[in-house]
Amino acid sequence: MRPNTDGMRPMESQLAHLLDYGTWIGTLLIAVGLVWPAAGLNFGPRPMPLVTLGVIVLIALPVIRVLVMLWNFVRTHERRFALLALLVLVIVAIGLAIGIAEG
Repeated sequence: MRPNTDGMRPMESQLAHLLDYGTWIGTLLIAVGLVWPAAGLNFGPRPMPLVTLGVIVLIALPVIRVLVMLWNFVRTHERRFALLALLVLVIVAIGLAIGIAEG
């Protein structure tokens, strides 16, 4: 199922497609990683990195969404919204740094 982007502005359409495809890709990676051992497939790499990659994709989607919004706001000279998007990214980066430091 694809998002209905009729009547949407370009940025909203981009975000809808990003979230749609990103969710499908992350879910597919997780599904393949979980089905792989159940199907008895023993060739190639272990399946758990696929599950991990799928989870990373799903976790990264909101950050990528804010990056796309930041790019569009900068491109259209909407400085206030660009600064807000940048602030959100800084807060996420600080949270990530604290999480890594705390281990």
